Amino acid sequence: MMKIVVPVADGKLSQHFGHCAGFDRFDIDDDGKTVSKKDYIAAPPHEPGLLSKFLGERGVTRIVADYLAGTLAVGDSVCDH
Repeated sequence: MMKIVVPVADGKLSQHFGHCAGFDRFDIDDDGKTVSKKDYIAAPPHEPGLLSKFLGERGVTRIVADYLAGTLAVGDSVCDH
């Protein structure tokens, strides 16, 4: 099962991953076609390098985003602002 998050603000795709209000999370069944669950994760306060770990601890396996500043990776990540 994939767990995908999309950064959102006011119910729309957020243009800046690190400063979004939260994430819509979708559980996608193994067939890759069926959304079995949708919920919302409120974003923590902005802190460089936090989101990879924060989302990983919540089972997220994929991120769909419009803009990422710096580098986002599991483990060490760097925010350049």
